[in-house]
Amino acid sequence: MNVRGRVIPHGIYDMRMNKGYISIGNSHETAAFVVDNLKWWWLEYGSKEYPDATTILIFCDCGGANGYRHHLFKKLW
Repeated sequence: MNVRGRVIPHGIYDMRMNKGYISIGNSHETAAFVVDNLKWWWLEYGSKEYPDATTILIFCDCGGANGYRHHLFKKLW
């Protein structure tokens, strides 16, 4: 089987729980992709692990879609 395509991984590491989460996309890594991944993590895992949380602290490596010049990922929803 010869399959051609592209996958773009994006990871989230929960420091407190010592767990990593990977989301796979099939387009470019954009700020919208990063925001979608963070929202997915929050809805599926974060809100259940931290039900009383009112804020999230996000550390970004400032590479690619989560660079300091992008503003979309700073406003999740």
